[in-house]
Formats: sequence, C-alpha cells, structure tokens
Amino acid sequence: MFATSTTRGYSAALYDHSMQVEYSFLILDNLSEQADVDAAVKILKMKPLPDSAFITNDFVDGVCMRTLKEHKIDVPRHISVVALLNQSSQRKNVQ
Repeated sequence: MFATSTTRGYSAALYDHSMQVEYSFLILDNLSEQADVDAAVKILKMKPLPDSAFITNDFVDGVCMRTLKEHKIDVPRHISVVALLNQSSQRKNVQ
C-alpha cells in the first residue's frame, strides 16, 4: 500500500537508525478498492498481527480499517492504522 517514494523514505528512515528493511512487511499494489481489501486480508494473516499499518492515503486507510473491523479486529486497540497522505477522494464513503 506504499507509493514508491514513500517506500524509499521508509527504507531511508530505517537505514538512518541502523535498522533493516523487512520487505515481507511491505504490501505494494494498486489503489483499487479490491487491492486495498486484499492488502488488509494479508495484514490479517500476519502472525503476530502488526502493531500498526502505515497506509498510502485516506481512502485506502478507510478500506483497510473497514476490512479489519469486518474481521473483528478492534482498531486501534489491536492495530493502529495511519494514513500518510491527507488526500480527499471522489470515491464513495467506506465507513
């Protein structure tokens, strides 16, 4: 769910703190609603569930949170979900 420039920034921040990038934690896909749902399902399959998910934008963030909640994940108690870009979207409401 990360854009290419965001992935580079994430990698650089980890490098600056002497940390390794765990590429299996990155989910790179298009920004379609189905791809967003699929990404949330991938997060659900992670064991243990991550503490947080950093998401490309507000729409993807909403789809991810909706999908997690549909699977009985309490956001933000079980996982925090953070949108990196505050972008308005013309897409339908996902709440």
